[in-house]
Amino acid sequence: MNDPQYIADFVHYQLPFFNIAHKPRIQATTWARKLEDIRIRVGTAMEQKLSIDSPIVQAIVEDFVMMYANSEQSNDKSAFFRQFTQYVLISVTERIERFNKLCSILNPKWRIIHKGNAFLLQGMQWKLEHMDEG
Repeated sequence: MNDPQYIADFVHYQLPFFNIAHKPRIQATTWARKLEDIRIRVGTAMEQKLSIDSPIVQAIVEDFVMMYANSEQSNDKSAFFRQFTQYVLISVTERIERFNKLCSILNPKWRIIHKGNAFLLQGMQWKLEHMDEG
């Protein structure tokens, strides 16, 4: 946690997510409820061993990404999805991964959340790679 490069990565890649929390478009309780719903849906999809290209998983991915869009960005969902996903995918640095692994050791519940996040990222990556296919 004291690694200067980890702190730099965290500030550069994670700070925009915190800014969303400080400029909410929806109430915090609604935001938390939506995130919890996505966590449950991801957990169910993983338990059912659904593939990342399944319509159910892709619906979860879409719902997750669009939570971060404002009304203007929602008008062009494809452009927002592409921009947001590219940003999120580069935000998973080696040091952020190391932090998540350490948290998983300290708290086994973190491991479940981290695996769910990794599953979502895989779904986002798949959709990004297949967006231009007809």
